[in-house]
Amino acid sequence: DTCLLAYTRTSNTWPAYPCLHVLPQLKISQQYQDTPLQAHLDFTLVWETPIPAVRVLEVKSMGTLPESPYAAHVAQVQVDFLHTLWDTPASTVRNQDGTVQCGNLTLPHLCKAQWGLALPAAPEDVSLEGWLLCLSMKKVQAFGHYTYDAAALERMDAHVQNFWCALSALHEGSCHWTPCPMPRAFTRSAGSATTMPTAPSSLRVLTSHSGTMPFSNSMPSNAGAAF
Repeated sequence: DTCLLAYTRTSNTWPAYPCLHVLPQLKISQQYQDTPLQAHLDFTLVWETPIPAVRVLEVKSMGTLPESPYAAHVAQVQVDFLHTLWDTPASTVRNQDGTVQCGNLTLPHLCKAQWGLALPAAPEDVSLEGWLLCLSMKKVQAFGHYTYDAAALERMDAHVQNFWCALSALHEGSCHWTPCPMPRAFTRSAGSATTMPTAPSSLRVLTSHSGTMPFSNSMPSNAGAAF
């Protein structure tokens, strides 16, 4: 039984994992209907023995560690996205200078090209988990594990598609920013109530407007809704 950073869940000793591989900043891209999606995974840990396994780590730095994880942070543990696109050529890693090291491969093919690993072709045959790692100056707290949730992925896709449609309307010049609450993926729960942080101008929702917009009428070629 394995756990975060290849420790066992029952002790603080290192198990026999001679080949623990790390993919920093793995990017996964997909076209969802008319919306380009991108997910950046902070760290992706991969090992082949004793069983094929992948751990997705989302790392957050904060002054005080929470007793329970914030929903906004959990939403960024993109194990659902990785599971769905496991056998799709959607994974890319870059060198430190930003050049593409391996691009537009399935994750098994990428791991094969990087380290010669032979991961299963189906995600159901892999121990695939997501973890949220919260860091402060004094402590570390891990939350998880998170596994594939089709309903959660569908909700996230819908939120991102709505945001992308609004952003496209802004660039077409038919909408303008007006203050409103941020999307639910960026809220924090406090008991039964929901605390809504003040939305910065870059995250305000659009309303119909026919005036002149201070934005280009064309979307950047590399634009996408990232989460």
